Amino acid sequence: MAGLSSRCIVSAFALSALCATVGAGNAAAQDALRTGPRLRIGVMDLSGTALSIQTASAPGGTSTTVALPPPADFARGLTQMLTTALAGRPEFIVVERTQLDKIAAEQQLGVSGRIEPKSAASLGRLLGAQALITGDITEFTYKQSSAGSKMSILKSIDSKLAAKMDRLTAQVALDLRIIDATTGAVISSVRGEGSSTATGVSAEYAKQGRELGLGGSKQTPLGAASREAIEKGVGALVKQLRTVPWQGRVADVRADKVYINAGGDIGVTTGMQFDIFVQGDAIVDPESGATLGSPDRKSGELTITEVSPKFAVGRLATGSMPKKNDLVRFRGARGSQ
Repeated sequence: MAGLSSRCIVSAFALSALCATVGAGNAAAQDALRTGPRLRIGVMDLSGTALSIQTASAPGGTSTTVALPPPADFARGLTQMLTTALAGRPEFIVVERTQLDKIAAEQQLGVSGRIEPKSAASLGRLLGAQALITGDITEFTYKQSSAGSKMSILKSIDSKLAAKMDRLTAQVALDLRIIDATTGAVISSVRGEGSSTATGVSAEYAKQGRELGLGGSKQTPLGAASREAIEKGVGALVKQLRTVPWQGRVADVRADKVYINAGGDIGVTTGMQFDIFVQGDAIVDPESGATLGSPDRKSGELTITEVSPKFAVGRLATGSMPKKNDLVRFRGARGSQ
């Protein structure tokens, strides 16, 4: 990126603008994730363990390095990028952020990457979600460096730093987790990493607004590193979400017809087959009080015969007639097994 001439601003808003690019990239490279109903997921706020603001230098010698703090609302910007990327996958229905925040506030539940299992299960049930995505920014490095003492380091962090420099380097890493929205247990963990470097650039750092001006790049190193971390993280999440079965409930039973709480708007079609389960009482850890799960017993199999946008109707193929609120889990389409 040598010889850069124009100027752009890196901020949380710039990161948010990259969301569309990330989503488009994922949509273009979609693989056959799963068949059956679309999985409903919620994306929680990413925590920012690694986002400690630093202003450091290596005085003397022939080179100087300064560690730059992240832009304001950096974690929120990455959360938006992650949400947009997952929403671009046709296999998922991503819960609207306003709905997630509203329910969490009403129930006084946290929505951060450190959400407790009990809170996750409560939130998942209220959202009708099968899985929640949480995570943490575990690595963050943004450095500007100069050879030959070209950079003037000011001791006060309240001062402005303006310099000609040779290199700007960024590295971002995310640890993401898939949470079972029924039990709150961690199903799987994945990691996404990204890095980028620009050379021969000029930069100006000001404490006000924590903005970093870069000469002429179409995307800054921090933006490029963030996008790469999100893309790798989403790719790994998609593979792991293959293991999460779609699950719903029996909404009603009328004569020989069984109604389930999912329809054509999430991909239910005639001929789909579901296993029916009777759910037992929850098992609670006597030490922590956390819900460990609920044992269930398979009671029958259901084949869908009619589909409406919000519900579907099936007839019992084997087993005993279910009751309202029994579990149904997708097992395949007729003729595919």
